[in-house]
Amino acid sequence: MRKTKYKILFLIFTFLSLSIAFSDSDSLCIVSYNTENLFDIVDNQDTTGDDEFTPTGSNKWKKEKYDSKISNIAKVITSIDKNELPDIIGLAEIENKSVLIDLSDNNQFKKEKYKIVHQESPDYRGIDTALLIKEDELEIMEYSFIPIDLSIFEKEETTREIVFAKLKILTNNEIIYVFMNHWPSRANPESYRIFTANTLRKKIDLILKNDKLAKIILLGDFNDEPTNKSLLNNLKAKLDFDINDFDLYNLMSSYLDKSQGTYYYTKEKKWNILDNIIISKGLLNSINGFVLENKKAQIFREEFILYKNSSGLYIPNKTYYGGYSDHLPVYLILKKK
Repeated sequence: MRKTKYKILFLIFTFLSLSIAFSDSDSLCIVSYNTENLFDIVDNQDTTGDDEFTPTGSNKWKKEKYDSKISNIAKVITSIDKNELPDIIGLAEIENKSVLIDLSDNNQFKKEKYKIVHQESPDYRGIDTALLIKEDELEIMEYSFIPIDLSIFEKEETTREIVFAKLKILTNNEIIYVFMNHWPSRANPESYRIFTANTLRKKIDLILKNDKLAKIILLGDFNDEPTNKSLLNNLKAKLDFDINDFDLYNLMSSYLDKSQGTYYYTKEKKWNILDNIIISKGLLNSINGFVLENKKAQIFREEFILYKNSSGLYIPNKTYYGGYSDHLPVYLILKKK
């Protein structure tokens, strides 16, 4: 009888332990990172944009350098949340699906399984944007790639698409909408980024007209700052919490007066906030489900991804100096109410 009692207690304890171990998380970590030219070593015959990133190219991009780059990017991403690996990872400046597979297969991800949302973009340099979605936390309900047609400017060069995914959080079956961006560079006229903002805004309006409290997250390298016209006026990404149902809120606005940023312009000796995280009102004011923790996003700037320049500033350690990327990653945490 006593043995039976102990056996029952053991089974109950084991069941409870397993339930805790496999219970769904009450938080989500979402990361955005411009990886700075994450190219493989294979020459893509469809573009000249990767010619310098081959073993015989100007960067002498051999397997050792590529493997080091993959390992470095994996180290950054897996260091952001000390407790869990990120649930959603938005990536810019990746060459193809092959590098995404190599990255997610890196042993620093501890065999966590990610689904890849990506397609070859028409970008003239051969760089794409992508999303990695953690399989045991989120289900991909639908995805698409929003083209940015710059032909109206009589521009021959093409640019990357915006990656969109509608996701279901497995904890509570809640829906979130994620857009991963990499807008035309600042070497181009501002009108290109305004056009991109207008294109994206149309997609957002369609979602919000159906559900004004829809939970929307915009990630990426926008190549504009929170105060620039494309983000503030055209995208309607406001700088404070006092927003209406169709406005968005730019979480990076809290860094505007802190002399910090995500990209350092060496020539101008100035920090810029080019990597933004922008959310809809539903993630600020919802009475249930997942909401923004502490009402802010973070710039990840651990010492190991920085170096001290000649002016004594700690700035991103670029790929070609044996570092990681010329951008710093940004992230946010959502908590379940």
